[in-house]
Formats: sequence, structure tokens, C-alpha cells
Amino acid sequence: MKTFLSFFLLSLLLIGCAKEEIQSIKIKNQYTIEVPNFMSQTAILNRDASLQVQNEAKEFFTVVIDEPQAEFNEMMVALDNQYESNFTGYTNLITDNLKLMVEKNNFSEIKDVTIDDKKAKLFTIEGTVDSHEIIYHLGFIEGKKHYYQIVSWTSSKQKKANFKNMEQIVHSFKETVK
Repeated sequence: MKTFLSFFLLSLLLIGCAKEEIQSIKIKNQYTIEVPNFMSQTAILNRDASLQVQNEAKEFFTVVIDEPQAEFNEMMVALDNQYESNFTGYTNLITDNLKLMVEKNNFSEIKDVTIDDKKAKLFTIEGTVDSHEIIYHLGFIEGKKHYYQIVSWTSSKQKKANFKNMEQIVHSFKETVK
């Protein structure tokens, strides 16, 4: 009986420690990204996104927006160069807009990191959007010819369950364009 009980408890422990299964998604021969298998593709989150995945039951959403660097530079000229026409300007433009969009916001420090051997910036925002308490985890990546935004979000009450996956999604990014 002790052997059976020990085996049963060990089995439960191993199941609890099992790594979550992921799926790798390739977009436009431009990049790949890995997301948990429990997420499915959708088209309703952001019209500008090249990738949109969600799991409504887990209140977990991710979008990837890729923008040609040349188009961003042209837009900055049209806006009288309010922001620099480079990766820093791109990051500043988006973060400034997020500060306006997210009420009662709490921004983490923006960290300079490397993802897929490329310059990247990571940060987290907690706040209120349309009276919902939300946490966002964002990654900006400077690709060869594109800037990428990887934005994952969840409700504040689901932060503990989803935050590790949010971080892993950003770090799984790989640009595949040659």
C-alpha cells in the first residue's frame, strides 16, 4: 500500500511540474514565435497585428505588430519629427500613447535586452482600461527592416497564472527574414 501511495504522489508531482506545451507559429516568412497550446488564433484583437492569439477563458491575449522601419521614419517626418526616426523614437512614441490609454498606470522600468541577437526593450504596465484591471507585458524588437511590438495582456486577477507565459512568448521571438 505504501508503494502504491508513493507512486501515486510522485505521479501527481510530475504532472504538476510538466512543462506547458507550446506551438510555434510562423508569420509571412518573416518571424516565428512560440505560444502556449491553449491559445488559438483570432482576428478580433487588433487590425494592425500580424499575429493575434487568445484564450478568453484564461483571459490571456497576445498580438504582434510588425512595422517597416522606413514607414515609421516617413511618419516621423510627417509629424515634424516629434520623435526620433529610430528604435528609441519608436519605443517612446508607443509608450507615451500607452500612458494616455491606461488609467492609473504603473510602468515598470524599461529594460534593454537582447532577443534573437537583436536590440529589444521589455517592460510591464499595470492599470485600468475601460474599468478593467489589466497587466500588459510588452517587448519591442529592432529587426533587420521592421520594428516589432509583442504585447501580451491579462486581467490583474490572472497575473499569477499567465505572467510567466507572457514573458516566454516575447523571448521566443525569432526573425526569419534574410
